[in-house]
Amino acid sequence: MAHPIYTFINPTNQKRYFLLWDTITGYPETIPMDFLTFLQYKGLYYKDYIGTVFSVYTHLIENGSTMPGSIFPDPNTQQNPFFLQALLVLSELENDASSKNDDLNKTLEDLFVLDIDFSDFYSQYLNLICTIDEHPKRQLNYYISLSQTSTCLLKSGALIAPFVNQVFDEYGLHSHFNENENRKYDFDAWFKNGLFFNHQDAMAKLFVLLGKNNLISIDAIPHLLRKNEEAVALFHLFGMQSLLPETKIQSYNKPRVFELKAFDSSRFLKEYVNHVSFHPLGDFSLIGLQILELTDDGLYERLNGVYLGVGRLVNFVDENGLRLLPMTYSSYFSIDKDDTLHALAPLGLQQYHVFSNNGRLIDKTGYYDVCKVSNSAFYFQHMDLLSWQRIVYNSDLRISSCDAVKLEYNFEDPLVAFHDLELSFVQYIQEENQEVLNQRFMKREIIAPGEINHDHNGDDELPF
Repeated sequence: MAHPIYTFINPTNQKRYFLLWDTITGYPETIPMDFLTFLQYKGLYYKDYIGTVFSVYTHLIENGSTMPGSIFPDPNTQQNPFFLQALLVLSELENDASSKNDDLNKTLEDLFVLDIDFSDFYSQYLNLICTIDEHPKRQLNYYISLSQTSTCLLKSGALIAPFVNQVFDEYGLHSHFNENENRKYDFDAWFKNGLFFNHQDAMAKLFVLLGKNNLISIDAIPHLLRKNEEAVALFHLFGMQSLLPETKIQSYNKPRVFELKAFDSSRFLKEYVNHVSFHPLGDFSLIGLQILELTDDGLYERLNGVYLGVGRLVNFVDENGLRLLPMTYSSYFSIDKDDTLHALAPLGLQQYHVFSNNGRLIDKTGYYDVCKVSNSAFYFQHMDLLSWQRIVYNSDLRISSCDAVKLEYNFEDPLVAFHDLELSFVQYIQEENQEVLNQRFMKREIIAPGEINHDHNGDDELPF
């Protein structure tokens, strides 16, 4: 499923912002971000993605979307709720946006619009970003938006009904749904009936109730509501105050160094249980669990009952102690700090995700087993147990290479097979043919003239 990019100019300060869209839910996947933060969020050194954005950037700016046949914001519907929501979010977060990034964002935007070969562009791009932090200033799940809200509420289903009725009774909101009473339990109806714009106190109270009863992932509570006093208190109860707009962040972009650090899970137990309840690999039976009323022993018992218990958690932490990821990962094996790749287990499950040594997500396919043949070369066994993937990462160049391999597994001495196979890979990192990349990422159109439509629920052809 594609994840098109949307972009627009904020009329209050004339700055350009970017966001990802989720075509499954029909809602924004991320909050609006300036161009630098957007690229950091997606991967500042994610060459394929950078190349694809470069190839369509001119038309993205012209039409506001990489969705074929769509424009954003639609000039005929300037007051559409998605555009209004984006502007309201920015008005709440604008103090976070450092003016120090303005010149850099302008330089990036000017570079991406150039009609030059990709090889020339990428050389200039690397020179521009070489002294910039690889990651955005905030924890990555800070940037997720309403598509996650919608997804969580669908999982909670009818369990939200008594809390909706309680809040709608208190604030007299039933009249918004006279034509269809059942729509009052529908997030789409809340949003498109303007409740988040005109009744923020009521919606904040509703989402606090949902959070206290584990009916919403805390990081899916809309940003528009996060300055509410009760909402702020809720984030603190779950130890997730780093996701609040009020949390101070560093205002400069010098590179941070992240290292993998282990934590006792008891420090983050409430956060972990909340994530487990809504995570794609988690257990939905935990939705509605009274997290705030149960003891730690009670929470561990429930986790062990669904085979998601965890003794320690791991995260990438910078020199200031700021975490990069939500507290959802653990590891089954010792990881050498000199390794260029790390395999982390989401929710403690043997379905490893692959990260660089500085915390960049390389592959989230989900692997069953790992064999290290050097600090930079690893073999990952697919979940079907029949095939393997060789992944190598050069942390100096920040380049990864990935090859599917055939392997006759030697159970008596498995390392022998891997070392023998490794000899067949002559190059440390496969060099890329610049002419092939220039052709692949040449400037191209994504929207044909006269084909604009106003339905934003389709897919695009781009690998976003």
